[in-house]
Amino acid sequence: MMIHYLIQLLAYQLLFLLVYDLFLKKETFFNWNRVYLLVTSALSFVIPLIKIESFKEVVPQTYIWSLPKLNIDTQGPIILDEVILQGTTNNVNPLWYLYAILILGGVLSLLYFLYRIYTISRLIKTHKMDKGTVYHVVEIPNSTTAFSFFNFVFLGANIHETERGAIVDHEKVHVVQRHTYDLIFFELLRIPLWFNPLIYMYQSRMSDLHEFIADQQAVKQNKKQYYQNLLSQVFETQNVSFINTFFKKSLIKKRLVMLQKSKSNQIQLFKYALLIPVVMGMLIYSSCADDTSSEAAENNLDLNQYTYTLGMGEELVGEKKAIHDRFESFLIGNKEYVAWGEIASNSDQVTYSVHHKDETIPAGFSKMEVNTPQGSYALLMNLPKDRPGSSKNLMSQIDAVKEQIEIEGHISEEGEKGLEFLLKMLTLEDKPNQQLIKDVQTYMSASPKNELHQRISDLFEAIQVKGDMTVEEDLALKTLLTLVSEEGLDGPFYEEIKDRIEIPFAVLDQVPAFPNSGPFDSEEEKKKAFSQEISRFVAMNFNTNLASELGLTGVQKISVFFKIGVDGNITEVKARAPKPELEAEAIRVVKMLPTFIPGEHQGKKVTVPYYLPIKFQVSQ
Repeated sequence: MMIHYLIQLLAYQLLFLLVYDLFLKKETFFNWNRVYLLVTSALSFVIPLIKIESFKEVVPQTYIWSLPKLNIDTQGPIILDEVILQGTTNNVNPLWYLYAILILGGVLSLLYFLYRIYTISRLIKTHKMDKGTVYHVVEIPNSTTAFSFFNFVFLGANIHETERGAIVDHEKVHVVQRHTYDLIFFELLRIPLWFNPLIYMYQSRMSDLHEFIADQQAVKQNKKQYYQNLLSQVFETQNVSFINTFFKKSLIKKRLVMLQKSKSNQIQLFKYALLIPVVMGMLIYSSCADDTSSEAAENNLDLNQYTYTLGMGEELVGEKKAIHDRFESFLIGNKEYVAWGEIASNSDQVTYSVHHKDETIPAGFSKMEVNTPQGSYALLMNLPKDRPGSSKNLMSQIDAVKEQIEIEGHISEEGEKGLEFLLKMLTLEDKPNQQLIKDVQTYMSASPKNELHQRISDLFEAIQVKGDMTVEEDLALKTLLTLVSEEGLDGPFYEEIKDRIEIPFAVLDQVPAFPNSGPFDSEEEKKKAFSQEISRFVAMNFNTNLASELGLTGVQKISVFFKIGVDGNITEVKARAPKPELEAEAIRVVKMLPTFIPGEHQGKKVTVPYYLPIKFQVSQ
């Protein structure tokens, strides 16, 4: 967040200065330019903090259609209590060196500023002063110095008497118009931002402007004498950035040019209108900037690593399969992030990506829940005008039926009829059943249809188009029918699908348990004891020395997914962590867990998925 802010600050200051140098610097609107420099320097600090919702552009969205396979055989894993691990490391975070340099530079800048203030204060206290109502003149012995600071005008005793009047008139303008305040403002900005060269450029341009303004006013008193003073000699000056000096070697030529220059035409004031589109552009960028992405980047979280593209109907294999697995694992373990799926309207390429949940949702996106054997995550997609069920992909149609049942929370009469036809179709002998075919055709052609009726009809159509189903499609359909049928696990397909079916925890009759544990008064007490035992086991067996070996700092979050099968053994262990070594260690420890008493539902042993969050806190 801070890095992103500083980048915007530097970019805005650079842009403001470019506008000044290209369009405004050569004009004689000195006071307007003074205001411009003060206002834009302040705006560069404020604009990055402004977020105007109405400025967030609605980018024309392409249709979003295909998405990662919706495995909703389960309502998600049982979420165990977070395991807290403690580790130590002797390594020093390299960022601390950067912070130390920035702080040290700021402290030195502050001390240098105070030293110069002290030097000027000494001049005031130790030298002769002629007090006046508007300003006080301090005489500096054996010097030709001429400068002002607040309402003090410092004049060298060696300045010729004929020149003193013009110089005093010049410095009086600085005092009356309070030019020192401008320079002090930039000087204070230089203390924390000592490393920012643009602040020095702002201050230098403001100092030049002050001289132009003072010259413009002072030359009216005695033009000839004033020119002679500038041309006669180059006076010595104090090397202090926040005082207004009468003579500065590098500035005399510019001052003479400005004095001779004709007054700018009033029509040139329109150039200041350039500030409007520049500021509007900055506000739009700041409002639309993805701060969460920046924050993620600052924490070494690269969301781009989870982005991949698939063609319509393309299978997830190889590298894309690996990215997809990381994609889902990250989303399941980080609920502050959501998935987007997007396809260009003129192609069949689908792009999946990860975004923060607070990021502005593009127009037309709908939110749905994606359930996998490891857990669930939110997916934002913009469905095309065609019905989602119009795809001929059979697995998609099975998932669509599951999704609709979940959405409605119950099965309508027409839905039950369609599911009954599906059950009969799967239990048919080889001989075709003409009556069933006729019933299915009537069911599909009926109108009007509710949502579930339509999706089941689409599923029948997909089965007809596909012909013979694959083993995976057959098992997926049987799993669906087992989950929704009144017979439940006593249905005809249980033996075929018992190793893949996962009963939602909300309806699970008996959760898994450690061997020789209990007895328990309730399933809730049993679950709590189970979670505590898991936490204790992981804490005892996890190699916390990895903190020092890997040079870890701060908090390392590890997400572990595993299942307890029908035989009570741990299966399908997966982990997600910032370091592969942490993933491997988490998998190793979970695989060491003993054989459990398996979970049961309706008197039958079932597979139960779990999600175990681990927080590895590393101190130095």
